[in-house]
Amino acid sequence: MVHPRLLKALKFKVPGDDKIDRLSALPDDILRHIMSYLPTEIAAATSVLSTRWKDLFISLPDIDLTVCKCWYALTEEAREREVSNFLTFGFRLILLRNKVPLRKFQLFVSPFVENLRVAIDSLLSAALLAKVQELDICVEGDQENRLYLPRIFTSKSLVTLTIETGEDLIAPSRVCLPNLKVLRFNSLKSIDEVSFVQLIQGCPSLEELSLKWRCLENVDRTLNVSAPFLKKLVLSCMQGRYSLAVESNNLVYLDCNVYGELKFAINAPCLEYFKYQGYPVEVKFVQDLRTIVDATIAFDEFELKETENILMLQGENAFELINGLQCVKSLNIESHSLKTLYDAGRFLPDLVNLTSLALDLYCDSESTMWWNMIPSLLESAPNLEALNIVSCVSDNQLTCEEELGILLQKAFPSCYIRQLKEIKIKVSGNDQEFGFKLVKRFLKNGKSLKKITLYGSLKHWESSPKDYNKILSFTKSSKDCRIVFDHWMNGNE
Repeated sequence: MVHPRLLKALKFKVPGDDKIDRLSALPDDILRHIMSYLPTEIAAATSVLSTRWKDLFISLPDIDLTVCKCWYALTEEAREREVSNFLTFGFRLILLRNKVPLRKFQLFVSPFVENLRVAIDSLLSAALLAKVQELDICVEGDQENRLYLPRIFTSKSLVTLTIETGEDLIAPSRVCLPNLKVLRFNSLKSIDEVSFVQLIQGCPSLEELSLKWRCLENVDRTLNVSAPFLKKLVLSCMQGRYSLAVESNNLVYLDCNVYGELKFAINAPCLEYFKYQGYPVEVKFVQDLRTIVDATIAFDEFELKETENILMLQGENAFELINGLQCVKSLNIESHSLKTLYDAGRFLPDLVNLTSLALDLYCDSESTMWWNMIPSLLESAPNLEALNIVSCVSDNQLTCEEELGILLQKAFPSCYIRQLKEIKIKVSGNDQEFGFKLVKRFLKNGKSLKKITLYGSLKHWESSPKDYNKILSFTKSSKDCRIVFDHWMNGNE
């Protein structure tokens, strides 16, 4: 049955005319483009309109199938009927294409039940026979119903493979994906090191790898990530005790969200973008990262009780990581990272290439002492030009206006503000007084400022005549400085 909204769009009345089918008058390429935005089931319904629409539908480059039913509420006979209908529909989508290339096949199943095993395996085999280039599989199961996908690991046509099953990563003994460039594993339960090595070796053209797994068992393990053409790597692990070793001469982008007791070695001489979120663990750079452009450091606290020895170790690890980023040009330091660096009690290295610094600031009864690290950061960056501040400071956390002024004076000495050319400030809804003080201090001492941009709740000051005029009344050390009110996620003025 044709979807009612689609019928309404296909035929509508124009004053003085009968019903006019204006969509069918459009060229095939435009119609295919419109249909590509429809779910596959609705796009399939257009085939009843005419032979032309049927030909258009089967020539769409992508197939997106979703099976989301309450299987356990159905009888066995009803299950078999639903599975048969699903399989028949899926086969028709693939087989009716004749020689039309299949670019992407996307399958979402929730939940997975045993009745679906043969159907899913058959559909994936048919997609591979159709030389699909991009395969995206998301199957949500449980401990009793697991899906294994050995067939997909031997394909010459696959360029992108995304798998989300919540299962262990156990690759078959033979992996042959000669043209695969993008491989993503989401929500894995765990990773077997031997299988992982076999998998990587079977993907000689791999350029992008994403591994997101829940844990490595609490035994000493080493996961080696080494691929000659790898350019982008995303690693995410929630727990376990293990070692990570990354090696690639072409790696440009590395994003790590790792927790647990681990050691991390990185050998990537061409690395430009580095993001680390997790516990302050031992991270070793095999060689100086002189090519790095952008880095983000977001340390989290250990779940275990932080003894004095643990705090010292965390601080030492944090310092060594920052020390390995001496050539970075843009650095983002999140709130708890300031505490960890403060606990290290060591002088920061000279960050002579740093021109842009982003600070995520939080203030409570304890965290103001962490702000003592801010002047050290500013001092270590003599060529800093841009400062981006995101604050989460409630007014009631600072006892009086005088205390707030002293805090900002210590955190942002005027001698380090004078060189800045651009400042961006975002504050939350409860940070009004803090926001005023911050803007006032930067305008007063920023002799080289060209632009100061206000985001978040500060954006609304533009629509408040009182607040807007208050901002404009602040003394500006730089007469050329522009004050811009903007949305946080939109950089347009």
